[in-house]
Amino acid sequence: MYYEEFTEDIRERVEDLIQEDVPECIVTVRNVVKNNGVKRKALSFVVKDEKATPTIYLREFYEDYREGRDIDDICEEIIDTYKRGLSRFQNEIDVDDFTNYEKVKEQVFLKLVNQEMNQKLLRDVPWREYLDLAVVYYVAVSTDECSATVLIHTEHLEHWGITEKELYDTAWKNTLEKKKPEILRMKDVIKDMIIERITGSTDILAEDVEYDGKTKQEVEEMVNEEIEKVERQKPMDMYILTNDTKTNGAVCMMYPNVLKDFAEDKGFDLFIIPSSIHEVLLVPKKAGSAKRLNEILNDVNKNSLDSVEILSNKIYSYDRKEDNIKIVEV
Repeated sequence: MYYEEFTEDIRERVEDLIQEDVPECIVTVRNVVKNNGVKRKALSFVVKDEKATPTIYLREFYEDYREGRDIDDICEEIIDTYKRGLSRFQNEIDVDDFTNYEKVKEQVFLKLVNQEMNQKLLRDVPWREYLDLAVVYYVAVSTDECSATVLIHTEHLEHWGITEKELYDTAWKNTLEKKKPEILRMKDVIKDMIIERITGSTDILAEDVEYDGKTKQEVEEMVNEEIEKVERQKPMDMYILTNDTKTNGAVCMMYPNVLKDFAEDKGFDLFIIPSSIHEVLLVPKKAGSAKRLNEILNDVNKNSLDSVEILSNKIYSYDRKEDNIKIVEV
């Protein structure tokens, strides 16, 4: 079954199922425009007098279907996701708060997106230039079980009666205070990924459980040993800069003194690889060729990274003496 057929089949089945409980609910398929102009098909549930309902994206469900998952099982998960999401919207999120700037301003943040790939979007939102990127603004909506974001448009500023400068100052302050920067060694991240593959957990290994016949300590020792072998053959002199939520963390390269303190501590200038909207990679200039790093970035963006998460096709350089970031022309 092709994707278009799959989405319509899912829509019909889900609508039949949901109408058993909510007869007036209409299920539609719409193309949601996400970052970088990427369109993703999603199910929307239209119910009279509901101010907000969950939007459920279908691409991953289609991949599950192609790998053999039963379509009825997929529909049941979609219905369950909708019901749980709707309950959270009704009980934990007051949509009316978004019309009042005083009620949302503590949750206003900024993030970086690609200028060229978001030209249409940038006509409708407040933004400012940074390198080849654009600083845009969003409101973070969080509950005990989930988090979501609402991109701020120009019409919001008009309704709130504030300027872009006021919005920037508030978002910048919130971002610095509530989204703390983290710099991680690449080899530590790889180690955690391997452990997750083995144990199903990124950070907790039960002391009294065996993993493929090995104890927690044996798993950690085995992974550390393999990482050290690779490190001896080809040192992984690379670091990841993100925030403590690991979401929209590329903006941390704008934070005052973060790059300066890191570069001064390490004693080298940096190439900055904008690996996604969520993080950037820091590489000592002595350890890599700008041309080669740029080729790798473009290859990853083209063949491996989700198009929604692409930040830039250009790499940057940081000079600790001048304390500035520049685009590297290669």
